[in-house]
Amino acid sequence: MSDAVLSQDELAAVATLWRSGQRELVCRFGGTSMRPAVPPLAEVRLRCGEGGALGDVIAFLDAGRVIVHRVVALAPNGWLLTRGDARLLPDTPVRAAAQVLGRVVAVRGDEAFGPVPEAPRSLLRACALAPLVGLMRISPGAGAGVIGALHAGRRRALALASRLRGALLRLRGRGARP
Repeated sequence: MSDAVLSQDELAAVATLWRSGQRELVCRFGGTSMRPAVPPLAEVRLRCGEGGALGDVIAFLDAGRVIVHRVVALAPNGWLLTRGDARLLPDTPVRAAAQVLGRVVAVRGDEAFGPVPEAPRSLLRACALAPLVGLMRISPGAGAGVIGALHAGRRRALALASRLRGALLRLRGRGARP
C-alpha cells in the first residue's frame, strides 16, 4: 500500500476517470465525521458516476480532498448540502455535479458488506440545518457565505481552544516544578 498523495490536478483527473467509468469500487476513507455509519478506514462500495438523493452517502471532491458525507438537502438548480453524521454543521455546498464521484452503496461490517446505515436523528441537528437550508433555497450565494463563515468561526474557536489548552499545560508544568 502506497502513502503517495495526489496533487489537486491528479485527484481531479482520477475523479474524472472514476465518474466516466461508472464502475463499482471498494475504497477506504479516513476520518471520523461519518461515525457510526461509516467507521474510519471501513471499506465502502462506491458506485462511480451516480449522484446522491436525500439521505444517500456520496463521495465528492472539495478543495483537493475526497469527502464522504451524507446528502442532507438538495435543490433542483443543482446545489446540494452534505454533512458528516457526526457533525452538526453542513459542509460548504456542492455546486457542480462534476464534484460528485459517486454514491456509497454498501459498507463492510464485521465480515460482509451491508447497506449504509441511516443517519442519526436529533432535534439539535434538525434545528441547526433548517435555517441554513432555507437560506440556501432563497439565495445560494448568501447561504454558502454563511456556511463558510460558520466553518471559519469553528476553525478559529478550535485553534483558540488548542492554544489555551497548551498554555494551561505549560502553566501546570511550571507550578509542578520544585
